[in-house]
Amino acid sequence: MDRPLGRQCTICNHPQRVEIDKALVAGVAYRRIAAEYGVSDGSLRRHKKNGHIAEQIAKVARKKEIEQAEQIAAAVEEKERHEVASVDRLLKIIEALLAECLGMVRGATAGDENTKLRAVREARETAKLLLEVQGELAANPVINITLIETQLNDIRALVLGDLCPMCQAVVAERLKARKQQREIPCQ
Repeated sequence: MDRPLGRQCTICNHPQRVEIDKALVAGVAYRRIAAEYGVSDGSLRRHKKNGHIAEQIAKVARKKEIEQAEQIAAAVEEKERHEVASVDRLLKIIEALLAECLGMVRGATAGDENTKLRAVREARETAKLLLEVQGELAANPVINITLIETQLNDIRALVLGDLCPMCQAVVAERLKARKQQREIPCQ
């Protein structure tokens, strides 16, 4: 390991460091390790005491995490490329269908109105599907209608204003009954 101050750890710089670390972790006697790898007992003790084994384990773990993250990123990119290719193929198929439908519309003779209408209908549906797949058209469009109470009262007054008093009473009675039908009783 690179140490800016003091001596460098001889075990960290040893060509058989991994084997030495394994022996230390396994609890092999310092003298035996020293004799086998040609290092001193003191170097082994300092190496272990100063946490160099833990540092190396952490370094290896970080490296493995980085490798795993890179593998996951590559897999995600591949999946996205595959999905984009699938969407592109689908778009090409739909575009070809649309072109075929439009060709049928142009090719239908003047007397063959049913065929022309069916081709127009298919072209419309195919164009709609194409826009939905491209995300330019919602599959189930939502229309929100919001009437403010004053607007509702204005409409009610406009409708009821032209009725005779007896008709107004009948309409008001029916509106009241309908409103009561829609209310959900508390349980």
